[in-house]
Amino acid sequence: MSIVVLCWISEPCITKLTARWKQPPRCVSEIGNVRTLHSRALSSASNKKDKGSHDIVFSREQRERFDDLQLATKEAIAAKAPLTPVIFHGESGTGKYLAAKQLSLSLALPYALVSGPTLAAGSSFQIDALVSWANIFSRGNGILIYIDQADAFLAKEKSSLNKFIGVLDGVRRDIFFILATRDVESIDRAVLDRCEQLQFSLPDAECRRELLLKYFDEHVSFINTTNEYASSQLSRLIRTLTMKDHRMLSIDDDVMNGASLENTVALTRGLSGRDIHELMMALKAKLRRSKHGRVTYLDVWEVIEEAQMRRRLGSSTGTSEHSISMTNLHNEVDFYEVTVV
Repeated sequence: MSIVVLCWISEPCITKLTARWKQPPRCVSEIGNVRTLHSRALSSASNKKDKGSHDIVFSREQRERFDDLQLATKEAIAAKAPLTPVIFHGESGTGKYLAAKQLSLSLALPYALVSGPTLAAGSSFQIDALVSWANIFSRGNGILIYIDQADAFLAKEKSSLNKFIGVLDGVRRDIFFILATRDVESIDRAVLDRCEQLQFSLPDAECRRELLLKYFDEHVSFINTTNEYASSQLSRLIRTLTMKDHRMLSIDDDVMNGASLENTVALTRGLSGRDIHELMMALKAKLRRSKHGRVTYLDVWEVIEEAQMRRRLGSSTGTSEHSISMTNLHNEVDFYEVTVV
């Protein structure tokens, strides 16, 4: 009788402890690619030559290093060898998180986005919670943990530093750590010696040209494909119900071609990939708000000048993010007929 009672009492304790670690600790702000926990359907695709890394605009040297990292990590996973942590360092908006998510996809691993400052605030307990949760959550199938602003808890003389070094020294076959920072020099040498490094630089002229064309095609020139929708019965009904003006939009042919493109490449020097993306979002918003419904090169020049002013202001005030996000602008819904002249 006593044995049965003891089992009945201890079972809720075990259940409570397990359930506790099923919930991510507060330092985890995002989890993605979770379907790979139960299925390796992406594995066959990742064995082929990865096209995903070519969706990220890298310089030639950086692309080679990224592809080498991708291949080496795949081989380590296949051999069940320890996974070497990596430090991604560079300016904000240069693609560190995007590259980590691409690695997650190509390696068929779920990923977790972790806040370095939150991890630092919880000291060693948060590190224990993170590692314990990752082991239970991944079920031994592996997980990529991306720690943003890692210098917040890995700088010299931080109490959490020794604890994390102990984590790195353990044999980690299931957790692939990527540490992101803008200031790699602030991270303790003991951590640097245990990690590979990949630098993310501001885009050079060739990369800026590619980014400009990519985002212009995605966010501005694509409006030419909305002709059929704009003239459909459904859109006319919506315009009638919402009292939207029915206007024609147009884009000058030379906005992102020839000399205009080269001038834009020169003017965007010093901007990150994120900044260039926001330029195109701003240009799209400018087109939709304009009274004449037309995009000219003058409009391009104006949004670049505004972005550079924000960048200079951010530098002078010490703001960590030197651009103001405009991603909310694309949520504005308007219905127009569109032509390209």
